[in-house]
Amino acid sequence: MIHTKTFLIQTVDGRIVHDFSFTLIEAIRYHNWYYNENVYNYVLSETTDRPKLNATQYYPLEDIIPIGTVEFVLEYLKKYYIIDNVKPINIPQELMKPEYLKRWVKIHKSETNVINTGDTPIFVKDNTKIKGCANIVKPNRGYPPGEYLISEVVNIDSEWRAFVYNGQLVGLQNYAGDFTWFPDVCTIKNMIRDFKTNPKAYTLDVGINEKGTFIIECHAFFSCGLYGFADYKLLPLMFISAWNEIVNKSTILLKYKYNFKGENIMSEWKCYHCGKEVQEKEKCDCEKSKEKWAYITTNAVKSGKEYICSCGNNSFKKTSHMDFSDSYSTTYECSKCGNHIGVHCKRRESWW
Repeated sequence: MIHTKTFLIQTVDGRIVHDFSFTLIEAIRYHNWYYNENVYNYVLSETTDRPKLNATQYYPLEDIIPIGTVEFVLEYLKKYYIIDNVKPINIPQELMKPEYLKRWVKIHKSETNVINTGDTPIFVKDNTKIKGCANIVKPNRGYPPGEYLISEVVNIDSEWRAFVYNGQLVGLQNYAGDFTWFPDVCTIKNMIRDFKTNPKAYTLDVGINEKGTFIIECHAFFSCGLYGFADYKLLPLMFISAWNEIVNKSTILLKYKYNFKGENIMSEWKCYHCGKEVQEKEKCDCEKSKEKWAYITTNAVKSGKEYICSCGNNSFKKTSHMDFSDSYSTTYECSKCGNHIGVHCKRRESWW
């Protein structure tokens, strides 16, 4: 059993300040003790900088999982994967049912400012950005254009967080209100059953009032308070699963944006044919580019049917390949120095 994942855990002023970070460290220690080997690693850091294995080498980018605030994780995603946003789950369409909502809820999209024309306050939450706006809007007050989850404001006597992994309820913790008001577990399990488009790991928040147990919202499993949930066997797997799903949704191949020295290689490109430096997605004006538009990272050259690394080696191992509707990308690892190069080719129908 071999795991090589390294969790990059955020600290603030040298301290671990989030409950999920503290519990994850304990879970990592548990795994390493139980299997009597280094199953998982972790590195404490104030920043999202890529951690080093030693003085000259960095941890492989594909093995790093950032753990911290939403801002910390989003900064890491933007820096290394050019993912600017993770769309919140909020209330999935499959759970927009009266028996789960127990209040009126709708998704509202508008290109202009919207005014609450009702005579009672409404709850408005951004449906496109995690940590977007979430406010109670009074009558005759407005909110800006966008896509929002809008709902009736209701009384909540107790709030609970359900932890879900592989379609199974694996934990349930009270985080607000009267802990003696216990939710209807059958209702929660029915929600999990009906949420067909669910991620592999997520949380499901429910509230309880005089009408019974109802959904508040769902979250992808990152930057989520655990409130005492401490399944050491599952916790690392849940973080890994959630991270993989976020990264796999990226629309551009940047798995090896940084080489083994930590240098950015995927931001510097040159024409596949003539070697002229170009910007990403820029078509070279050379003659051969009229036949096949492609570019390659500047740390390698194309010679005939092979590639030559900047270290002089011409032996590579293909590490990944991704197809898009208008193009395809491939990355290779040099067998001598471990450097990674990228090749991006446009499909014929997208040339013009």
